Amino acid sequence: MFISMWVSNAAATTMMVPIVDAILEVFEQQGLGDVYVNKKRALPENGKDVKAQDKNVEEEAPMPSDITTCYYLSIAYASTLGGCGTLVGTATNSAFKGIFDSEFPEVSGSVDFFWFMAYSTPPMLLMQILVWVSL
Repeated sequence: MFISMWVSNAAATTMMVPIVDAILEVFEQQGLGDVYVNKKRALPENGKDVKAQDKNVEEEAPMPSDITTCYYLSIAYASTLGGCGTLVGTATNSAFKGIFDSEFPEVSGSVDFFWFMAYSTPPMLLMQILVWVSL
């Protein structure tokens, strides 16, 4: 979220995805979880993993595990919310400033970096807390 406040959302996401990939690979190497699973291959039965008898199961593409989905969704949410916090966080905020300055020239300069951040950062933090609670 912090990175996305200062660079574009696409750049922040592009930086974070390889980092999360590496973290998930380390988790898998240490036996802390699976990055991708084939849900039809391993069917839990009485607490034990049982291999499916279907021969077509091997050909199916593995699906991301729940923890993998959680990490990638957190990148998307943090990027989106972080971009709302500053004037340079996303192109929409910069476009707002340009339109505001051209439509209301008598109050030009009233939307500056400090006041935009003072207005938009508290709701951004509140939305982040709500996302944590909802997930």
